[in-house]
Amino acid sequence: MVEYKKWFKALIIYTSLLLFSIFCFNYFVNPYNIFYVRKIHNFNEKKIENKEYLQKARDIVVLKPDVILLGTSRTQIGLDPNYYYKKTGDTAYNLGLSGANMYEQRLYFDYSLLVNPNLEKVIIGLDFEAFNEYRPNTATFTEDRLNSKLFKINDLLINLLTYQATRDSFKVISDNFYNESMYTFNTILKNGSHNEEAILSQHIELLDSGKNRFYDHLKEHLQSETVLKKYKLSRNRLNDLHYIINTSRSHNIELIIFIHPIHAIQLEGILKAGLWDEFEKWKNEVVELTPVWDFTGYNFITTSSPNNFNIYLDQSHYRKKVGNLIFDKILSYNENYSTEFGVILTNKNISSYLKTIRIDRNNWESDNQNIVDIINEL
Repeated sequence: MVEYKKWFKALIIYTSLLLFSIFCFNYFVNPYNIFYVRKIHNFNEKKIENKEYLQKARDIVVLKPDVILLGTSRTQIGLDPNYYYKKTGDTAYNLGLSGANMYEQRLYFDYSLLVNPNLEKVIIGLDFEAFNEYRPNTATFTEDRLNSKLFKINDLLINLLTYQATRDSFKVISDNFYNESMYTFNTILKNGSHNEEAILSQHIELLDSGKNRFYDHLKEHLQSETVLKKYKLSRNRLNDLHYIINTSRSHNIELIIFIHPIHAIQLEGILKAGLWDEFEKWKNEVVELTPVWDFTGYNFITTSSPNNFNIYLDQSHYRKKVGNLIFDKILSYNENYSTEFGVILTNKNISSYLKTIRIDRNNWESDNQNIVDIINEL
């Protein structure tokens, strides 16, 4: 019996030491970039990118930003908090979340207000796809973690004590040392925005190999039942936006809303999917809630060449230089911006504006029949 007790005691001690070692190892490697530990070159500098929703929830708790930039990956990739600081002198955090529908954006807005009741300004970039009734919550989205400012026990266990976390820690160390798998690594910067250079390098490499992301990405959208293949404008998602508007008013939060400048190729994809009327209906419904800056249409930005990445990274995501122009317009820093890019839509002008866009679309199609033919073959 004494020997048994000694063996059992040793088992508990060694098991505890093993678990503690795994805990510390995964914490200091920090494979998902959710803990604030030092990054070491060739060791843990680059991270695996699959914990974005958790990472940004933790950033909100730690940073408590007074200004947030809300939206999907278009916000995350296109809006630069550094440029915002340059223009305003205020620090902003990019809370863009890949694939987020309006419900998810609403909850992250609520969470930002929960951890910082003094939230001053919210800038939201709207996407047509985020209002799709058939667009579910993102797989990595967990509503429960947004109810507390502390780590949920499940998040801690999953990210520090699981086999997968330990395996990913070894992968991070190996890939950092040998500089491998650079496109699977976390490219979210400290300010929440995306590392544009990482995407740019990848897309240039794909274009050199004969794959054009402007068309390939659109094909993915057309084939996805949560993006364009199956679409119904959701009243609940519109109510989520309405909630953000009303809550901002009641808390004296300055709210600026704009529609992202998707490329003309994406607009043509919406037409090909038979959703142009639904697209216009969506804009009308948004304008019923609030005036909104609209940067869609056919202008010198959205009709740029799809054979380079000077303006866009693909038909859906614009570069930060375009986001800077958006900031110039919506923040009234008007020394350089063009009057052709961006207009405030209201109940008074939306009907005529939508008609103008239809005319511009027909003219663009006539001048770019080769692009239209490619899209029709997708």
